[in-house]
Amino acid sequence: FRGGNEAVLQWKPGLLGPTQVLFRHEACFYPPSLDPLLFYREVLFPAKATIDLAYYPRRTIASDLVWIMRGFRAVFGVSLPPAASG
Repeated sequence: FRGGNEAVLQWKPGLLGPTQVLFRHEACFYPPSLDPLLFYREVLFPAKATIDLAYYPRRTIASDLVWIMRGFRAVFGVSLPPAASG
């Protein structure tokens, strides 16, 4: 954890939130030519931490419910993997 991302450790992770929904198809983001661990450390984790750190301090019951609904939509087939959706 570096670059300010260590602040994410102040918060307990949930089952459904922005990063869980947005990165549902996380495996699709990994380029085949790069080391997966390095890509996670340098790209994915900082992106997730930035999203979480923007969301957690401002979250409300209403915003949590919105992300829960988005999560259910994603799980039950409404969203497609990034490669298939566009």
